[in-house]
Amino acid sequence: MSPHTYCLWLLSECDNEGMAFGLCQIHCAEIGSVWLPEVADLDIQGVTVIEDTRFLAKHTLSEYAALARRNGGLLLP
Repeated sequence: MSPHTYCLWLLSECDNEGMAFGLCQIHCAEIGSVWLPEVADLDIQGVTVIEDTRFLAKHTLSEYAALARRNGGLLLP
């Protein structure tokens, strides 16, 4: 997640072609699919997407989605 863009993807699975599924937040959080090569090419005012290898899920994807709806977006440490 970029501190300047509030974009975040919590992806739970990915196929061999790069189509991933999970919770995606750009303007609002929603569960759906995203094509990883397209995400990797994003450059928002010089901020690019990186993988956070330290993130450990504490909730299910559905629980994160419910939290995002309640809070107006994903709020992760």
